Amino acid sequence: MNASLLIQLPINTLEPSTEVEWVLSEDGVLLEQDKTAIAELTERVAGLCDDYDVIVLAPAGAVLLTQVSIPSKQLRQIHQALPFMVEELIAEDIDNVHLAIPETLDTKSDTVPVAVVKHSLLIHWLDVLHSCSLSPAMVTADFLLLPWDENSWSLFCTDQQLFIRNDEYSGITAEIADAEIILDSLLSEWANQAEEPQVLPQLVLMSSATSTFATQKAQAIAQIINKKYDSFAVKEHVYQETLLELMSAESDQADDQINLLQGGYAVSQSAELSDPGWRLVASIAGIGLLAYLVLTLGSGWYFNYQAQQLEDNKYALYRQLFPNERRVVNPVRQMQNHLRSSGPAANSSFLSLLSETARQLSATGDENLLSFNQLRFNNSQGSLQFEVRSQSLDQLEQIKQQIGSGGLQVDINSATEQEESVIGRLVVRGS
Repeated sequence: MNASLLIQLPINTLEPSTEVEWVLSEDGVLLEQDKTAIAELTERVAGLCDDYDVIVLAPAGAVLLTQVSIPSKQLRQIHQALPFMVEELIAEDIDNVHLAIPETLDTKSDTVPVAVVKHSLLIHWLDVLHSCSLSPAMVTADFLLLPWDENSWSLFCTDQQLFIRNDEYSGITAEIADAEIILDSLLSEWANQAEEPQVLPQLVLMSSATSTFATQKAQAIAQIINKKYDSFAVKEHVYQETLLELMSAESDQADDQINLLQGGYAVSQSAELSDPGWRLVASIAGIGLLAYLVLTLGSGWYFNYQAQQLEDNKYALYRQLFPNERRVVNPVRQMQNHLRSSGPAANSSFLSLLSETARQLSATGDENLLSFNQLRFNNSQGSLQFEVRSQSLDQLEQIKQQIGSGGLQVDINSATEQEESVIGRLVVRGS
């Protein structure tokens, strides 16, 4: 079964109470057509058909059809370049509009047809329709569903409007009172651009037998064209069907038209999601996504907490090393300043003193019987302080004399006997 509900939006701003013309057809056979409030449409169609695609015809004045030249054949590159190319052609901020292109592009041409519609309008239409249980499968400009043949213009007169489709992805809608002026401008521009008479398109003027006024208006327009632009071939056709019925028949081949429901506006078919299997898959996917978000947020919180702990430790260590520092703004930078302020001379003094002390200690031959702790260097006094554990006071005295034999000044600050060893504190200064 291939059933479709074609809805024509009469105005840009909709309400659930707005009346719209609609046609319901199945496999090309008309089931019903009427004019009903949007809020009542689902119930009205319920008894006629259970499963159908909703196709919405947007007012032509709300959709701009244009074309840009993009040499690339890669769809990704086309989508990337599209906003920059279209931005030069519209007065609206590019961030405020939605861009749509045909699903299938002509690979032999660099020209890309584009439909431009305001985000606010498209969102408004979808909000009202969805609130009334109508989920569109397609939203397109109304004149793009006019019957059309290559190298021709299709013009359809109604009581209120003249619909013009002058190319596969191009057209315009004018108020019937302004029809002659608009058409005169289009034909004059086309005639001036054409190099030879035979390239001029055939003009097919159409109307419905259900409206005498529209038929007469179409005939009057045909006479004006024959009189003023006799180089154009004009063909008149009066259909027994209404305009919406003709568009409904064309909608069966609407797959090649520009569907505004692209990108973020693309919707899933409700019939597929209603299957229990799909519900289960959707539920599992939802649970998985929720678990992923919880894990991501939890990990983010944990690592932020760890980073804050490291930051706090950095400040605490700096205050421990420099207790007299009143203001700690950047511990790393301030530590670097302290190191630089110590200067190369201080570093040299420490290393030379440490090197000489170690050389004299190694000469004692008792290094296996000794242990050293708490090595400190006092920069202001130029002294090296360390704690040594020896076997006796005599051995501690021998260590002092050995270090002093190298020309260094050595003092024993303290000596404490502990069971079988002696802990002494030595201070070594340069000569």
